[in-house]
Amino acid sequence: MKIAITSTGPEMDSPVDERFGRARYVVIVDPETGDFEAVDNLANVQASQGAGVQTAQEVASRQIQWLLTGAVGPKALQALSAGGVLIGTGISGTVRDTLDRFRAGGFAQAPGPADAHPEFQPPPSRDFEGETPGDALQGKGLQRIAVPSMWPGGLEAARSMHFGHCDCFTLVDLGEDGIAGVSVVPNVPHQHGGCLAPVQVLLENDAQAIVVHGIGMRPLEGFRQAGIQVFQGEGAGVKEVIEAFLASEIIAMDESRACGGGA
Repeated sequence: MKIAITSTGPEMDSPVDERFGRARYVVIVDPETGDFEAVDNLANVQASQGAGVQTAQEVASRQIQWLLTGAVGPKALQALSAGGVLIGTGISGTVRDTLDRFRAGGFAQAPGPADAHPEFQPPPSRDFEGETPGDALQGKGLQRIAVPSMWPGGLEAARSMHFGHCDCFTLVDLGEDGIAGVSVVPNVPHQHGGCLAPVQVLLENDAQAIVVHGIGMRPLEGFRQAGIQVFQGEGAGVKEVIEAFLASEIIAMDESRACGGGA
């Protein structure tokens, strides 16, 4: 896993640069080992226009999982989101302070697009409280539902109760007449990205919702940042979970239902 922190200098004790596109450096850190690399961003600092988008493209090209910075403009936000980068804003202090806070889970509530720039006005958010999965399918256009599964996955597979450590994800495509297709994608080792690794896996595989038994705050916010709706439901097998989803027998996950652990 790699995270990027905007900085005024090339060292871990350099102050964070709260400007994203025109940050003097972007420090890329492996939070598990502490190894880091400072990327010189002088070209974008001096650019007459497009600094945010160009910096975003550079970050995304380096397979960064999280960007931690002060603020991100709407065009840069779009480029980062397209690259699957999760974003934490409002950062201050030093690069080392920011890394320590990240390791401690201090960025569990990553801000959404509304916080990216005061001029950016996203579509009105929806309150899922009391809303059924059927309502969400119609309103959000959900078609591909992920269920954490035991190997080998599929509709007949056992459902995994610990989504971060599941063997794989069963992806179920829902059409007007019910189940339209089923596919399986392996989970990545948990140490490769921690509890946020499944967010990246499902984002890359076009999942629009996930049904979990339980989830921690950090991955819950990661899924929200990625635009993947999280539901909570019972069922020992994948097929049972999907049937419960179609029957509106599951609920939208919120902070009050999240557990304290990562996965």
